[in-house]
Amino acid sequence: MTQILNNCIFINSENTSEIKKYKNAGIRVCVLPDEPFDQIISMALLQKFNAICEGRIKITDCTLSSNLSEGVRYCTVSEMVENNIDQDHHKWWNCNTLCIEHSKPVTDDSKIVKLFSNDEWEKLSLNFDKKGKKSTKS
Repeated sequence: MTQILNNCIFINSENTSEIKKYKNAGIRVCVLPDEPFDQIISMALLQKFNAICEGRIKITDCTLSSNLSEGVRYCTVSEMVENNIDQDHHKWWNCNTLCIEHSKPVTDDSKIVKLFSNDEWEKLSLNFDKKGKKSTKS
């Protein structure tokens, strides 16, 4: 996440004209559901981490501190995130990729390129089917 979020601008999703200007200037933009306070960033990141884990691991809490908070740490729990952040699957924090802006999901499976096989995972019975459930093959 450091590589993705380093040197980006955190901005409220409602500031569409400013987002466009930053993107046109070649600046990486991380769109947030509200004003970019540490608490909001922490909630979005916790939700993102859980989306990346795809239900295989549940991250229950996150502690965030920034240079601007002068040492104050914000502890966020998953229950607070689930009640206060948009659960729409088109939002970047609900997407299992490393994106930091809203995107439309790929609906055409023919355009997905598989870069590796699951053979090694299958040998250990640790592969998952397309629905994310553990395979029962032995």
